[in-house]
Amino acid sequence: MKNRIYIALFVVMTFYSCGTTPCVDRSFSLAFVGFSITDIDTIKLTAYQPHTIFQNIMDSSIVIPKNTEISQSVDTLFIIYLGATSLGQTTKGLVDLSPRFDWQIYIPSKNKTVFLSDIKSPQTESHERACWNSIDSYVQDGELKQAVYVYKNFDYYYYIYINE
Repeated sequence: MKNRIYIALFVVMTFYSCGTTPCVDRSFSLAFVGFSITDIDTIKLTAYQPHTIFQNIMDSSIVIPKNTEISQSVDTLFIIYLGATSLGQTTKGLVDLSPRFDWQIYIPSKNKTVFLSDIKSPQTESHERACWNSIDSYVQDGELKQAVYVYKNFDYYYYIYINE
């Protein structure tokens, strides 16, 4: 009986002695509702320092078909950005939209601008070797939205839905 207690105590101590590690930010991707593929052949992304009312630009990038994965379901185009900003490295070695910034998304073909701010992605820790922070909510064009987490192409993504 004592041996079982010692073994259990050893396992618990070993598990907790490893400590916790901070989880990494989970990026989000874009979903365009009612747009055609030609409408979104070019998109400009601009990252801003958070809480600066879109005043302090941190980086910008142009999204074109060759740096994205695009899939379609009914009237929605899902875009996973694989592109070229210096902000937010993902585990795949690709760059995505990070919740650490406010974002301006400009669609030139429609002369449409979408603003994303106040992205709530609480920092968490885990005993696991790999973990991700969730994205709980964000403000899109002044309206509070809940983040949508979708399984697609063998992975999970948070999508920001943009209506035409």
